[in-house]
Amino acid sequence: MACAPCYNRSVKVSDPSILTPSDKKLRELALYISDRSQADPAFGATKLNKLLFYSDFIAYLNFGKSITGQKYFRLNNGPAPKRWIIVQKKMCLDGDLAIKKQDYFGFPQNRPIALRKADISRFDENEKSVIDHVIERYASLSASEISDASHGFIGWSLAKDKEDIPYPVSRVSKTDITDSIIKHGENLREQAVAALG
Repeated sequence: MACAPCYNRSVKVSDPSILTPSDKKLRELALYISDRSQADPAFGATKLNKLLFYSDFIAYLNFGKSITGQKYFRLNNGPAPKRWIIVQKKMCLDGDLAIKKQDYFGFPQNRPIALRKADISRFDENEKSVIDHVIERYASLSASEISDASHGFIGWSLAKDKEDIPYPVSRVSKTDITDSIIKHGENLREQAVAALG
């Protein structure tokens, strides 16, 4: 199997120090997701990016920290890890990952294939639970469906092209502000003023 083309030829990935600790965790997460998703015919590069994103942001939302510590940014097809191309290229060169180019309902698909098992000792029980939940939850979606779903994430919709998406935005909701929410906020403000006064 051939790896996807090198997107950034200026990056020298043969240097073993090119991968940061968070890159190494991203590598293991990508391998784990790729291995678990082999039965999913819709699994390709776009879907992998979204599964990485959901795993990290749902972990942050639930536990206050992401799984990999990676920065994500806005791309047209949804959020993606900023360093993924570097990490993917290094994985391909190291023989950890291959990209199988194939046709999927008339569209080109770059399907990540794990060439070794992920080191799951890098994930604690909470992280592994989130990852497994994300894989199962989105297994039935196509790449375009999971991409469209990620566009509903407020962090992606507010970011400009290639702008970072901060993890704390995962706590922001698109819920309409009701009169009861405003009243609750006013009560909290009054209590704070009284406590400080």
